[in-house]
Amino acid sequence: MFQTNLHVWLQSWDNEWTLRFFRVITSLGYTEFFIVSLIVIIFGIHFRKGFVLLLIVMWTTLVTEVLKETFTLPRPFMVEKEVKLLDDKIETDVKLLDNAGATHFFDVLPSSTVQYFKDKDIRPGLPSGHTSIAVAFWGSIILLFRRRWLTILCSILLFLIPFSRMYLGVHFLADILSGYIVGGVMLLCFYRVVIHPKALSRYLKTDKYALKIDMVNCMVLIAPFLWLLIIKDADFWIVPAVLIGFGFGFLLLSQKSLPNETGTILNRTKKSVSALILFVGLMTLFEKLFSVIGFDNKAFADFVNYLLVCFITIWFGTKLHLRLGWSSPERHKEPATDS
Repeated sequence: MFQTNLHVWLQSWDNEWTLRFFRVITSLGYTEFFIVSLIVIIFGIHFRKGFVLLLIVMWTTLVTEVLKETFTLPRPFMVEKEVKLLDDKIETDVKLLDNAGATHFFDVLPSSTVQYFKDKDIRPGLPSGHTSIAVAFWGSIILLFRRRWLTILCSILLFLIPFSRMYLGVHFLADILSGYIVGGVMLLCFYRVVIHPKALSRYLKTDKYALKIDMVNCMVLIAPFLWLLIIKDADFWIVPAVLIGFGFGFLLLSQKSLPNETGTILNRTKKSVSALILFVGLMTLFEKLFSVIGFDNKAFADFVNYLLVCFITIWFGTKLHLRLGWSSPERHKEPATDS
């Protein structure tokens, strides 16, 4: 499962249109796509279900990143010169090897290959983040919305996204299979906690939550800070930042009332577009502000930037939509007493 024969064969079919197609497919697994999708779902489709999707995507990303840093295994294009790197978002300055992959299907990578890349500055391969997050995200959409056409579409993407990673030369078959396992485990955990029909029904009918020490609040506000001590790659600090920013905004809104899920298509469109404009505008503003101030630590600046922008987007955006009449508050029900 660490052989490169399959990648070489897949890339032998390479042409301009195939490359464009799989680059589009693989773009559905990058941060930009998920942020845009989650904002659209939260503001334009279903506020509460969108927040569940946010939680599962962020937590799956964090778990996947920790596992990557634990194994620190290279990617196919790093161990075989015949495998072309076709994903233009992955870069490395490390000198690559040749004929350094596994020789048999069930063999692991040679110890010399693993040791060579262990202390190098590379983006590790196993498990595949595109795969684990695809399983968590698209699998959750199937379970949360339960539409036949959506189930078919999501099922196709659950195959195409991981396949694109192999075609582009950035993941072994072992990376893909481990990604399916990680994503499946995360999906199962969230299913048992909140997506299960009984738990989901209770969650959807509760619009007010108490700010107290319980599993939900800890998972949203406290635990993400612990990830900062675990994650070595500071580029991934934005993940707990997004989780904290959106999470705190959600919980703060729920102290009075969360917005309902009714509204015309026009209002839902206006809410989604205005939230996206607010997010992009704030990101640009804070980036320029931090540049003027002279933040030397880019990772910390990004963490603060995403935390503030995500919080303002969900809190102020929701308040604005309520004021403009594009949303209306739910009537208060009993606060949730458990997770």
